[in-house]
Amino acid sequence: MATSQEIAIQLISRQLINEGIAGYSEGNYSEAFQLFNEALSRDTEQGIAYFYRGLIFAIINNYQEAIKDFNRAIEIQPKEISLDRIYDLRGNCYEDLGDREKAIKDYEKAIEINPSLVSAHHRRGSILSIWGMMSNDTKVDTTERLTLAVEEFDFVIQCQPENIHVYEQRGRTRALLDDEVGAIEDFSICIQHNPNDYIAYQQRAHSFTQLGRNKDALNDWYEMLEICLAKGDTESCETANFFIKSCENKEDSPKSLTTSPQQESEFDFEARELEIRSANTSSNSQATSYLNSGAKLYNQGELTEAISVLQQAIKVDPNYAMAYFILGRTLQSCSLLDEAVQVFTKAIEINPKDSCFYGHLGLLLADLGRLPEALEVLQKAVYLNTEMVGVYRYIADILQEQGNIRDAIQGYKKAIILAPDTGILYSRLGSLLSKYKYDKNEAIEMFYKAVEVEPDDPDVYFQLAFFLDYQERKAEALPLYKEAKSLYEAKGDRQGVVASEKLINLLS
Repeated sequence: MATSQEIAIQLISRQLINEGIAGYSEGNYSEAFQLFNEALSRDTEQGIAYFYRGLIFAIINNYQEAIKDFNRAIEIQPKEISLDRIYDLRGNCYEDLGDREKAIKDYEKAIEINPSLVSAHHRRGSILSIWGMMSNDTKVDTTERLTLAVEEFDFVIQCQPENIHVYEQRGRTRALLDDEVGAIEDFSICIQHNPNDYIAYQQRAHSFTQLGRNKDALNDWYEMLEICLAKGDTESCETANFFIKSCENKEDSPKSLTTSPQQESEFDFEARELEIRSANTSSNSQATSYLNSGAKLYNQGELTEAISVLQQAIKVDPNYAMAYFILGRTLQSCSLLDEAVQVFTKAIEINPKDSCFYGHLGLLLADLGRLPEALEVLQKAVYLNTEMVGVYRYIADILQEQGNIRDAIQGYKKAIILAPDTGILYSRLGSLLSKYKYDKNEAIEMFYKAVEVEPDDPDVYFQLAFFLDYQERKAEALPLYKEAKSLYEAKGDRQGVVASEKLINLLS
């Protein structure tokens, strides 16, 4: 039972705290700070005083001290302040210090205590969205983070439909998830609320462009330009003018974009009949002789001489498709890539029946970064020959690089049907399944299959171990890292050995 002296001290402390709260409410932070200090000097168990002093520390950007006070308030758990609010505010401090991991943990604790705490949902969504935009960590599932961020923004908008800032955040995040239709809806709400929001016009224009709606994009760029001219924002005017020029001469080419991996692939992997001319081979013996000599020189690595001889074959017979093809490969080996594209294209023009011609041209276009053209050409290759496993793989690689994960998955599956003993195909498919569909079970099945079909390949062991490590299954990952290291050593792959050793040490 408290003594009369202890009761008197508590009463004085409470009086000081009440005066401090009144001062805080009126914005007299310096005076309130002193009153909370005095109250705590008399009674160190006044959690509410730590809470309010923490607020003042946060206001003056002294986040470290604010966190200390919030920690003490959490320990004491004052009846006057709910714990969800303290965790929420401490999360703000961690976020302002750049420690997003601790911040998000606090927001999650706040939400666990109070699932209706809008501020915690909002801040958690903001961090997840930023992480999704910025992360270069291959262990991070950015799609999952962005999806969760959208869910958090959905909740905030449901509770606060007038909060226009959240629509803008959700729009950006939807765009990162390739949900351009949803992004346009959100940016349109921002514009309706504020017709001078040039950032919303800019963002919406980008989404229109992704959908192939170039005329709508052009209108938005003009709106942005007009607003920025009135503001005197020359830098933004330059941006608008740049995109106006890029859109002016483009016709609309609407795309049917979907985001669900459960839907059928939009990319056509099936074979079909093409309207093609008959193969055109040379009947000229001299041209054939030049071709054979040129091919032999190419195989011997005498590239300059090979080019000269193959050009002689073409001079004798300008419609000799195979001579163009071998010349294209030779030019490619000499890094004359643009010239090689022209020659492969000529070979296809003469003989559009040979899937090999399309395959080499498609891969070359991919190397040059001309991905849409590469996909079109490679698709023609598989129209002609559904057994071209390498082409399916490269199609899937390109689709993955473009962010078309759903179709990339289908491409790897096609390649696996044709080459069921190729470990890298299972590994790449496993990686995509884990990141896009969140199907961890199917993903790990693919990683184990890669090891099964290529038990001497250290890369498949390393990738399986890495995935298990990410799944916190470290006991299973460790022996696989060790096996990868052993195989890397046998191959003399020093880089692989070092990478394996680092992860073994972290897990040991």
